[in-house]
Formats: sequence, C-alpha cells, structure tokens
Amino acid sequence: MSKIFGSKELCNCLIKLGFLPKPQNASSHQKYSIPLGLKPPQGLRPFIIVILGKNKYDPHTCSSYVSQIKRLGIDFEKIIEYLYK
Repeated sequence: MSKIFGSKELCNCLIKLGFLPKPQNASSHQKYSIPLGLKPPQGLRPFIIVILGKNKYDPHTCSSYVSQIKRLGIDFEKIIEYLYK
C-alpha cells in the first residue's frame, strides 16, 4: 500500500465500517469496538486501538492498521474506499 493516512481518516473509516468508539479519559489513544454482529476470529481482540493526533502515520503503521481491520473480516476494498474517500 503506497498511500499513507492520519488518525482523522482512520477514525472516520472505522466509524463508516460500523466500529463503535468507546469513552476515553484524557488519553492520546481511542478504542473502537468491532461492529455489532461481527464475531472476531479465534484469538483476536474485539477492538482496535487508534493513536490520535497524528496528521500522517508512517507507512508501517498504516499497513498495520489496515491488516488489523482486514483480519477482523472486513473487506479490503471497502477499507481502502473509506480511508481514501
């Protein structure tokens, strides 16, 4: 994946995919639980933690976030569409 993105784009993508933000208390991280009705594969956490306040993540971090979402069973094309739209 050649494009990079920041926390704002990632949070918007997760919300469009149906992830639910959890309450946060003065932290630089936000927890998003998986969409209702989606069961995570065996051994995977039912949430994603996003580092907030980043205009652009480094390419490795971008790839890692996309991989995490993909492993939860979300379609890759849909992820890319929502991230870069």
